Amino acid sequence: MSRAFTVLWTMQERQTWLQSGASEFGSAFGNSYRSRGVEPGDALYILSCGQGNVWLWGRLVVKSIEDPKQRGDADWARDAVRADPQASTPANPERVIPPEVVANIRFAGGQAPAMRADGPDPQTFRGVRAISEETQMLFEQLLGGAPAVQPKPPKPPEVESPTDSPDQDILQMRALSVRQPWVELILRGTKTVEYRSTPTLIRERVLLYASRILAAPEAFASAKLKPGSLVRGAVVGSVVITGCRRSTDGYEWDLTDPQRLSVPMIPDAKPQPIWFYPFKQT
Repeated sequence: MSRAFTVLWTMQERQTWLQSGASEFGSAFGNSYRSRGVEPGDALYILSCGQGNVWLWGRLVVKSIEDPKQRGDADWARDAVRADPQASTPANPERVIPPEVVANIRFAGGQAPAMRADGPDPQTFRGVRAISEETQMLFEQLLGGAPAVQPKPPKPPEVESPTDSPDQDILQMRALSVRQPWVELILRGTKTVEYRSTPTLIRERVLLYASRILAAPEAFASAKLKPGSLVRGAVVGSVVITGCRRSTDGYEWDLTDPQRLSVPMIPDAKPQPIWFYPFKQT
């Protein structure tokens, strides 16, 4: 079964394309097409992201993937994707995805794009990422294809209303830094104890910041999760700390009532190893 992926082309690549006058997809080069599972027949939706906007260039349908050295082009890349001209669309780097559609983008694992104050975080689209069928339908609607299923009403850029974090305004809350996949297991409710070397007197709802640093590979194997499927470098939810007790190797913090943000939020402040306030204090 064919699948659909987003591929992020940089703003520099966008400018180079505009200056070239090209209008059709021919080839795409990179280092992760085959490792991400891209196969002939799959659809690649070419995106650019910056200045608070996301551009949808068009759809490149994969005809073949080969070693670029076979034709002596792009010797820096491991993969050369050749486009099927009959199934691909013309390229239009000026097509902006409306903000309400960006808010409804979902990757194959159900994750939404991470958001910043000025719009989507370009890092959230980095590389090659599989997307949901609903997102593919939204893209096809923008490309003039079959009408898409009506998307759910988007939430505002701040992602959650204060009522979603019952104890206090989310922008005033402190955050606890936790590595993946542990933060994902907390949000799923399967990890109810956080092990730390120091105690805490905090008994309240706190934000959960998914650290950019990952836990050991054994942790992902135990959790049956893949590192590339999990958000990093963003506030992803919240949880209530209800207790703390001494244990053999340190302290156990009891966690209850995890709540996931519908869209991760990029912090304004520099993350710290344990506690920090991720958003500007008002």
